[in-house]
Amino acid sequence: MRRFARYVLKRSRLRRPRHRAQPTGPPKLVIFDFDGTIADTFDAGVVILNKLAGEFGFRPLHPQDLEKARDMRTHQLVRFLGVPARKMSRIARRGSEELHSCIDAIQPLCGMPEALRELRRVGYSLGIITSNTELNVQIFLRNHGLELFEFIRCSSKLLGKARMIRSVIRRQHVHAVDILFVGDETRDIEACQRVGIRIAAVTWGYNSRRSLVAMKPDFVFDDPQELVSLLARQVAPEQEVTATQTEIAASGTAKPASAAATESATSTPAGLAHDAKESTPSFQLQREGRAS
Repeated sequence: MRRFARYVLKRSRLRRPRHRAQPTGPPKLVIFDFDGTIADTFDAGVVILNKLAGEFGFRPLHPQDLEKARDMRTHQLVRFLGVPARKMSRIARRGSEELHSCIDAIQPLCGMPEALRELRRVGYSLGIITSNTELNVQIFLRNHGLELFEFIRCSSKLLGKARMIRSVIRRQHVHAVDILFVGDETRDIEACQRVGIRIAAVTWGYNSRRSLVAMKPDFVFDDPQELVSLLARQVAPEQEVTATQTEIAASGTAKPASAAATESATSTPAGLAHDAKESTPSFQLQREGRAS
């Protein structure tokens, strides 16, 4: 009985939203979801879901229900389709297997390759956490020249991202306050709020803007360039200097660190030119859906 009580207490602590320390600047690590955030797998995902409906005995997702489904949180969609809870992990694995057969046809979402390359160029560390398979992600990244990520973490559990984020915090030796997660689903927001990291919700993926805003993420972006503009303008000086020195080393042209720092302070990344008087969103101030 005592063992059971300890187990229940432990589980309740894991699910309780963490109190998050106030961020003091831009993140050091940006973690991306894969499906619907980087890769355009929506249409293929619906086809696969309906194929698996017959195999596992749940309701298919009809075209007339798509918009309604995009407004639902994950547990609501699971109930709506009648997905057996005990089969969810198996369904996720089968879905990844089916996606593997057409992974070469999957394209990046519009603007994401440029956004990812720019974030890497200015010095951000990038990672991926996904419920897809590492093999599928690696093939996609290789196909599109996007091998820019320090790590890929995968879980077949539909609601297992909070645990994966905690694992990344331990393995990467980074504080929760220094992470920004970028995802397109309400379950991404739930996981980040449970762990206590910042979450940027993007509206070009699975869930609708309305459903994402209702979850009160830290940021909501409608276009990848908005994400780049915020992150690139507020990159920490030491990160940008490191990125500049890396580019110089690759080109074989040596410059003093002081010169690189001067260039970083005076130059604006291509495509991000702006009026010096223009106000820029702050990581400390901007809170999408929350009153100041």
